Amino acid sequence: MKGKQLIVRLHDFEYLDRVEDDGGKFKDAKGITQLTWPDGRLCFEATAYLHALTIERHASTQIRGGTPRTKAFHLSHLIRLCYQNKTDFVDLTDEMVSRFMQSLIEHTQRGDGSAKNGRRNGTTAHTIGCDWLDLLEFVGSLHGIAGLIGRNGVIRAQKVSKDYGGEHGVPKRTMLVWEHSALPTRDEYKTRRAMSFEVLNKLTAAVPKCIKSEKFAMFRKRQLRLILRLLRVTGLRRAELCMLRISDIEAAMSKKVAVLTVASVKKRRHTTRDIEIDHGELNEVLQFVKYFRKDVVEAYGKDEGGDGWLFVSSTTGERLSDNTITQWMGALRHEAGVEEQACAHMFRHLFAVERLCRLMEKHHKMTRSSFQEAMLGSRALKLEVMKELGHASEKSLEIYLNDAEAMLAELQKIKKSVRADLLDESLRSCEQQHQMRVAEGVPLVVSLSIFHESAMCIQRDADNLRSSSSG
Repeated sequence: MKGKQLIVRLHDFEYLDRVEDDGGKFKDAKGITQLTWPDGRLCFEATAYLHALTIERHASTQIRGGTPRTKAFHLSHLIRLCYQNKTDFVDLTDEMVSRFMQSLIEHTQRGDGSAKNGRRNGTTAHTIGCDWLDLLEFVGSLHGIAGLIGRNGVIRAQKVSKDYGGEHGVPKRTMLVWEHSALPTRDEYKTRRAMSFEVLNKLTAAVPKCIKSEKFAMFRKRQLRLILRLLRVTGLRRAELCMLRISDIEAAMSKKVAVLTVASVKKRRHTTRDIEIDHGELNEVLQFVKYFRKDVVEAYGKDEGGDGWLFVSSTTGERLSDNTITQWMGALRHEAGVEEQACAHMFRHLFAVERLCRLMEKHHKMTRSSFQEAMLGSRALKLEVMKELGHASEKSLEIYLNDAEAMLAELQKIKKSVRADLLDESLRSCEQQHQMRVAEGVPLVVSLSIFHESAMCIQRDADNLRSSSSG
């Protein structure tokens, strides 16, 4: 059965936690994710596993289900394969699991089970395979089947200790990881790199082709362009971007040094991080709210003032879904004729390189080796880097250092700082947005007013930079 989503997020749900003398004690399970079989029946084992992950391991559910919901999408592929092969989890054989894992690289699926062009990279396929094995280990424990999965089990997979880190200042740690003969390796297919400016320009130019409906067409074009720009200058993940409120932008705009406080979704507990951003970029956002967003939220009676979500759906007026951004990126790539990989997360790589450049410049460590040595000798610097980039692993930063070193070398040739270069780019972007607004039918006087305010904001930031540099 295709065309049916297997994942349901429960709302206003409580579960029985324990029974005491005065009766049952319930706990709130709002946001818990439920999985079904393609015919609509509850998939009890998978749902129980997600419940254990949410309740016992305190996994994050703050963004549309968080980590459990991500795992639910991974497990949905195994559920469909079991259903198509008319088998249950406890009846799986090692040969079947091996065949299923091989399909992770060869095919991709949408959430409704339909085929999608392209292949998964090795990292994604490896993560999905490990989530499958975690579920099967849980199923064996749930049903008391000790030999379901193990070195000599029906499914021949085992957890082994593996050391990570220990180089370039990264603390050494030991983790338990799955081993199975058919588990895809992380380097089995190409990995994502930073998005090139050439591809970014092509995607931006393709926006009008993606907006085919006339309903709120101007709003949808402006919102999509703004999403591309904020992905570029903030390095936010899709879910983090969708969590932005108007009040967040207003708060950042009011500061002399504009700092945007955003939720970090990769943490188990609710945490935030601060991202420095140009006032000109923030002005573009607030002008979008003033001139384009208001018509949509008023039409649906959803206007909540500064507490409202920044990005909203043109069909409901509710907060925009991060999956919608994924769909838009696919449509933009198609309309732009971009054959290489281009997804929202690749903006984070570009952002990370530039932020590393600024940190290397700030601490006068202009080469990869000198910066790594500085991090090795300073825990404070390590924490600063990790928080600035929103990464949970120090090792994940290594892939950006070569690109950062090369970018700094090019800027040194023209005696220009990273900060000054980014301000120049912001001004060019605001001018480009002005030209596109006019081309799309925004009155010239309105667009000129927006551009003038943004340019003045950038000028003030440049003056402050000049003052701090000379001081």
